[in-house]
Amino acid sequence: MKVSLSNVDRGIFALNTYNNYKNRKVNEKILKQQKQSNKHLSQMQKELAAANATSKRILQNQIKEIEKAEEQKYYKALSFHTFELISEVSKTDDKIVLSYVMDNFYPKLKSDLLACNDVLDEINDKVFNKKSIEKLYELKRESQPEFSTYEQSVLAKIDKQLADFNTRQKEVLNIEKPKFYDQRFKVKSKTNVLRIIGIIILSILTFIFSITLLSIFSGETAVFFTGLVMTLIFGIPLFFLIRSELKWRKNYEQYKLSLADKQKVEKERKLKFEEEHQQLLEERKSILLDDPIYESMKIIQEKYPTFEIVTNNVNELSSTFYAKWED
Repeated sequence: MKVSLSNVDRGIFALNTYNNYKNRKVNEKILKQQKQSNKHLSQMQKELAAANATSKRILQNQIKEIEKAEEQKYYKALSFHTFELISEVSKTDDKIVLSYVMDNFYPKLKSDLLACNDVLDEINDKVFNKKSIEKLYELKRESQPEFSTYEQSVLAKIDKQLADFNTRQKEVLNIEKPKFYDQRFKVKSKTNVLRIIGIIILSILTFIFSITLLSIFSGETAVFFTGLVMTLIFGIPLFFLIRSELKWRKNYEQYKLSLADKQKVEKERKLKFEEEHQQLLEERKSILLDDPIYESMKIIQEKYPTFEIVTNNVNELSSTFYAKWED
């Protein structure tokens, strides 16, 4: 059977996810989160701080009851989840794969079941747990005849290879991405508010001095000259402002086209920058292709096809469970 590189990468990802779950110790953390998210419990704890001695005892007992109920609810769910995992593992017919699961996953399953058995109060829950523990022990016994064969197989060393690969991958891909300094373009409005205000003010002043100039046209020469100078002082800037405004409005569409071209060039420059960095990462990744784990994963997928099925199903069950309880 031909095994593609993408299948090997997918297998490595699944195995990483599987190992992350296998090593998780989150029961106490989840219970703490559950208690903190219980609004009624939080309100009672606030009331406890301000309560008198008698009320404090009553509240303390009520808080303990609520905390106990939260604990029972979580461990009931954990008990059933562990049962689901054991049922899933029991479906595999490959005893070498079963030996791998028991070698690596058995301690966590057993620890969770014993914790559930210790915490849960109802007889039915304890009976259910007992059946799960017995099934787990049965799977452990089933794996024993092939355990020596498993110890000589590629499955026995895959976790160590995975840890070494992850360390090497982190070192190889530890490339600091250069900072991209992009050019920002400020989009100018077709209407320049300051210029419009300037035109209005200068128009008013020019109009006032023009009217004044006409009213003293036959008056003293010095007064007339002063009025003419003031009219020109405001009129000339008004002329240039109006000319500038008309020119801007005439060329605005061309300005937008030019701005769009500049933005396009900048976008292409950034895209090229990202592509070059991604290409560098891909070149660095190719260095990892000689890692022993690739050959091992190919052997596993060819020789033990149920391995990926089991790990994927365990991952799916586990991610669903913890997604619910860690929210």
